[in-house]
Amino acid sequence: MAMRGMGLGPSEIRDIVQQFLKKERRKTPFKNSRPGRRWYRAFMSRHPELERRRESLLEASRSRVSKDTIDEWFEKYAKFMSDNNLMDKPGRIWNCDETGFTMGSKASRVIGPARTNYKDDIPHVSGGSTKARLTVMYCGSAEGTLMPPFFVYPEPKSTAYDPLIGAQSGSTITYTKKGWMDTITFSKFIDHFDKHCGPEKPVLLLMDSVGSHLNMDIFSKASAKQIELYRLVPNATHLIQPLDKGVFGPMKKKVV
Repeated sequence: MAMRGMGLGPSEIRDIVQQFLKKERRKTPFKNSRPGRRWYRAFMSRHPELERRRESLLEASRSRVSKDTIDEWFEKYAKFMSDNNLMDKPGRIWNCDETGFTMGSKASRVIGPARTNYKDDIPHVSGGSTKARLTVMYCGSAEGTLMPPFFVYPEPKSTAYDPLIGAQSGSTITYTKKGWMDTITFSKFIDHFDKHCGPEKPVLLLMDSVGSHLNMDIFSKASAKQIELYRLVPNATHLIQPLDKGVFGPMKKKVV
């Protein structure tokens, strides 16, 4: 995982072991099934092929992403594709990206009485909650194929109508409290992706979201389906995220 930009620290490794032990319902001397620091040190001593290393620092500000950082990412990415025999298989190289849309209209500038005559704010009726949002996850391949979208709607689930009426055939919808993607919905997305990415494997899925979406169970699930997850350079999606640059960016400039 570290080689794909998803490195884990000592605490996160112990969290993964805790999840595994609870899932398997194994009896252990660990409190709440979570191993301590002594176990971690013993684990590292048993695996000399592993060592704790400092990650290359990536600035939090997008404006500070360096050319060297991006060049290094592309070098590792090219090697990963070559090792997995994907260099000449654009139909098996996919990019996913999510975007959100606020439920309800946004306030805009309108014609009204001058402030000298009417000092109060001009009201705006949104027609929906401005805190709720609709999330859409799209996937496109390097060959130019766009798979049906994956929607995340805010709860509660509507019983009066089907939101997928008029949507592209094969689209999937799921629900969360506020319409945001989380680990549960991302796991469902992996199933959706596996259904539509085609029979030839392995496939590569480039993604920019990790923290709130991905855990070890999902990573293992994707690997079992021969879906190789690979992270784009953090804080550089405005530069190298294909769907963000070529689809969502231009679309939102026209819509908003």
